[in-house]
Amino acid sequence: MKKYLIIIGLVIALVIVGVLKNKDTGKTVKVEKVKAKDISETVSGTGTVKPVKTVTIMSEVMGKIIKLPVKEGDFVKKGDLLCRIDDKNLRNEVARLRAELKRQKLILKQLEVDLGQTEKELNRKKRLYKSGILSKDDYEKIESEYQSKKLKVEQQRFYLKQTKASLDKAIENLSKTRILAPIDGKITSLKKEIGEQVIQGTINNPGSVIMVLSDMNKLELEVDVNEVDAVLLKKGMDTDIHLDAFDNKIFKGEVKQISESAEKPVGRDVSLFKVKIDFKENNKKIKPGMSGRAEIVVRKSKNALTIPIEAVRKDDKGKEYCFKVVNGIAKKTFIKTGISDDFYVEVKEGLNKGDIVITGPYRVLKTLKDGDKVKFKNEQ
Repeated sequence: MKKYLIIIGLVIALVIVGVLKNKDTGKTVKVEKVKAKDISETVSGTGTVKPVKTVTIMSEVMGKIIKLPVKEGDFVKKGDLLCRIDDKNLRNEVARLRAELKRQKLILKQLEVDLGQTEKELNRKKRLYKSGILSKDDYEKIESEYQSKKLKVEQQRFYLKQTKASLDKAIENLSKTRILAPIDGKITSLKKEIGEQVIQGTINNPGSVIMVLSDMNKLELEVDVNEVDAVLLKKGMDTDIHLDAFDNKIFKGEVKQISESAEKPVGRDVSLFKVKIDFKENNKKIKPGMSGRAEIVVRKSKNALTIPIEAVRKDDKGKEYCFKVVNGIAKKTFIKTGISDDFYVEVKEGLNKGDIVITGPYRVLKTLKDGDKVKFKNEQ
């Protein structure tokens, strides 16, 4: 009898253990507490570092380069010689025009002397004509001669002025054969070599460029931002700059300029706006041409209630909700969200600081229902 009771007890114990094992203890989930933190919403764009001030050096006269005392990468001061063009023809032209100007002055002087003598003769015959001694025909003849010589003097003065202008232009062109640095900077591109022929520079003719001079004291990051995000941007917005050449370094910047019109790259449907961002700090290791990414802060909220983005769901009507854990039960809670960053979203309504929300895993969240039992290890 005693042995029988022991067997019955064992069976009952096994049944209880089985029942306990099969009891629903809830779905295992990841959770996180609602916390207050500063959050910022950003717009990103990629581009390259460029000098704020770049001067394209071109020649204003034609000729062959006979001196090129700089090379790519050199730093120069304002006024330093960058290039010298063969000036032989221009020097000859200046000498010729100076001689011509001298000749024209001598001609003018002779004509003025001749006019003066004719004027004296005109005045003398005028008195004779008024006295009735000189005929009208003789007086008109000397008067016509005077007017003719006066016209020649005026013409010669005009020729002299033209020659002087040509000489001034030739002297100016001669001075342009010595190209000087207009600013302090670095030669960031050198397009010509000694012996090459240069033509008069024009904006639309890349072949007329001799070199590019860049002011390295001030750099900027020029990025492309898509048209949807560009409407959110304003001058002066704070920016985090990430350069590929610097692994974890973040440079601070500020939006300086937003282009007024968009560009559509070949082969792409999206329109992009050029945005220029000033570096707030100087770093000599930053070089023009470096690739980078800008994270432009368009909105920010201080001490906002936040939850991970993966905790937010939407129902069939587009209303946002999350699952809040209350006494081991998942409670569907409708919320109103604000701005978001890459990881967190601001919660304006529906939750309080310290509430515990379910963040995953996705396979559980996908099928989770209001009222489901849940369990978790730690509250983060």
